[in-house]
Amino acid sequence: MKTLAAGKRPVHRVDPQPGDLAAAIGNAGVDVISTPAIIAYLGTAGYLLIQSNYEPGEASVGTRVNVEHVAAALLGSEPVCRVIDL
Repeated sequence: MKTLAAGKRPVHRVDPQPGDLAAAIGNAGVDVISTPAIIAYLGTAGYLLIQSNYEPGEASVGTRVNVEHVAAALLGSEPVCRVIDL
């Protein structure tokens, strides 16, 4: 993999869908974006950060996730995922 450029901090804006809600994964009546969906959004943000650095045939997977909920996100909101540390 090529070296990541210092200071690169992509932003990934998300358009949540009904399947992203906690209610869709069994938490009936909880119509906010689920933690698993948020983690998936973060995975996409990480991929967007490094995809241009792959050499042919390379890929990447996450090894650790640290998520802090600061507020519920309703369907129709626009969550933003930012890479804040490399």
